[in-house]
Amino acid sequence: MSRINKLFLGIIFSTFSIISCKNEAHEKAEGDVKDYTKYVDSISKIATSEAIANWESIQIDLEKAKTKAENSVQQVSNKKALQSSLDKGAIQYNKYKNSILAEKQKKETKKKQIQIALFGKKIDEDMKFEWVNKDNILKVYQNFVATTKQNKNTYSIEDWDEVKLLYEALDARKNIVEENGLTKSDYNKISLLKLKFGPMYRWNRLGAKSEKEIQSKK
Repeated sequence: MSRINKLFLGIIFSTFSIISCKNEAHEKAEGDVKDYTKYVDSISKIATSEAIANWESIQIDLEKAKTKAENSVQQVSNKKALQSSLDKGAIQYNKYKNSILAEKQKKETKKKQIQIALFGKKIDEDMKFEWVNKDNILKVYQNFVATTKQNKNTYSIEDWDEVKLLYEALDARKNIVEENGLTKSDYNKISLLKLKFGPMYRWNRLGAKSEKEIQSKK
């Protein structure tokens, strides 16, 4: 084979290689953008309560998918259509994100209101109730049960779930306080309060509406 023919074949091979690389880069970019937009579509269908509970991990995964798609799009020359799809996905995600954050804030505000009503203060995230001791625990239970009874007709299912969570944490603290000298009189009074709370919780939660149902009627 002549030197000219070898040179010609080399040029053709290089051209095909460049075209092939460009096609691969474009296909990869298309795939990454599609993955990102599909992910945005899928999370938009998740129940709000589930999204709020898993929001941190959802955000991390979405940012990773978006960054991957953005980097892939930057590697191609004809990126207009891909960038448009990416931008639409980002707009959809930001709209969804804002709605979730608004609901999250609303839920946290309601949670704080319930805690203050039941205990006179916002409860720490660890829910250890270290401020409750043998001298004040009866009063804490009395206020808890009385406040729950007063508000029982206004609580949603989600509110009752928060009340039950707080009740169980208070009970866990009671077990510790018992070992530190809880009087028999206070113990018996607390037991009676617990007997009142149990049926009240079960009956009223059963008839309560969800936040979604309440909002739909407004």
